[in-house]
Amino acid sequence: MQVLIQLVAVAAVAAYSFGFTWVIAKVVDATLGLRVRNEEEMVDLDISQHGERAYGGIS
Repeated sequence: MQVLIQLVAVAAVAAYSFGFTWVIAKVVDATLGLRVRNEEEMVDLDISQHGERAYGGIS
């Protein structure tokens, strides 16, 4: 019986965590956006986001 109670608790925590993570992601997407612009992605995210090349410029 204890294992069943623990499985129900695990399912409840998983549902709670998924739900709130989804809500937070939707709020962030609506305000800031979850993706970078296509132009930034084409230039290279190391340059557009951090202002430097990663790995010493090795491609």
